[in-house]
Amino acid sequence: MPPAAVAWEHGGMQQGRTDGDRVTIVSRVGRVIAIAVIALVAVGAVGIVIGSGEELWNIVPLAFLGVLAWAAFWAPSITVDDQGLTVRNVLRTEVVPWGALTDVETQYALTLVTAERRVSVWSAPAPGLLGAISTNRGELRHLPKSSYRGDSVRPADAPRSDSGHAALVVRRRWERLLETDADGIRDSTALTEHSTRWHAGTAVALVVLLIASVIVLAL
Repeated sequence: MPPAAVAWEHGGMQQGRTDGDRVTIVSRVGRVIAIAVIALVAVGAVGIVIGSGEELWNIVPLAFLGVLAWAAFWAPSITVDDQGLTVRNVLRTEVVPWGALTDVETQYALTLVTAERRVSVWSAPAPGLLGAISTNRGELRHLPKSSYRGDSVRPADAPRSDSGHAALVVRRRWERLLETDADGIRDSTALTEHSTRWHAGTAVALVVLLIASVIVLAL
């Protein structure tokens, strides 16, 4: 696949963007929800602008919904490369180096486990009850060894689910790196540092728009 190409995998559950050895995964369902909400917001805003007798400040609650949809459903992702994992959630981005990773779980969402904390991946939730019931045994074969807990594997590890597809990409890269450079990953002190960057701009925008929306709706 050429650099920066986009591939739809496992029935279109997730979108993967590759750039050399770097893979960024987002939820296709989340992107669809974001587009739908933002489109409705845009239609509503246009209606307010051209509508007779409506005040322009009524756009504020719509703006809040648009920013919330972008932050919650469009922006979140997980990026996998040979240095580690970069998880962009709603309000913060966390970098988990391979040297810090101790386990990969999928019970409620893809979760990266380190000695210090657990990092849940917002863009890779586990399937709901219907998705779990519809999972067949064939989907749970030939998964990476770290997918199994004893002899069993969770429905959330099914590759067509958001959590399962992301977990498959992470586990395959993790196992490959452990096979080729296990000593380097485990012994490097530089690779065991866990960094976090807060999305201050997003948080401020959401809080300001929420407060403004409450005021507008109360008038």
